[in-house]
Amino acid sequence: MSTPKFYTVMKYLLLLPLVAQGLASLVDEFNFHFARGLPRWEHLGDPLDTFTVLAPILWQGFSLPSQGNLTVYIVAAAFSCLFVIKDEFVHADVNAPAENVNDALLFVMYPLAFAALALLWPLYHAPAGAIVWLEQFRDLESALPIQSSILTLYMIYQAVYWNLIWKAPVTEFEARR
Repeated sequence: MSTPKFYTVMKYLLLLPLVAQGLASLVDEFNFHFARGLPRWEHLGDPLDTFTVLAPILWQGFSLPSQGNLTVYIVAAAFSCLFVIKDEFVHADVNAPAENVNDALLFVMYPLAFAALALLWPLYHAPAGAIVWLEQFRDLESALPIQSSILTLYMIYQAVYWNLIWKAPVTEFEARR
């Protein structure tokens, strides 16, 4: 039988990809994107990236765990993992090397975060005691609604800030007009 300390360590390990993904996203946005600004194609691309990450998590929130729903989740998560790398050929020329490293960390965290949330999915829908081994993780059942809320707010922020608030710096040529 595993000890309570083992389950405590496992809880932190399940949350680690979610926290690491969140921190790397914040560094990407508030360090790298603010420093270089975003080209027009990223104004829409980044909120779409966030939406593809959010969609499988929303699916979990509104769908009971089942073989069919897990298949939909896996397909949506795999699509998201592929979708978020769509810009990397351009980023190789535009980004500083440190931003590319941060992006690489994000790309490693996405499937790990999706896997962690898949393991926690039954907790969100199952009554207490329904799945005995998962009861050790019962206090993590709020991970799904918290993650989906954070991602929804982040996606709204990205769409509003980069498309309505942020103004591109005026170039010397434009200033002379």
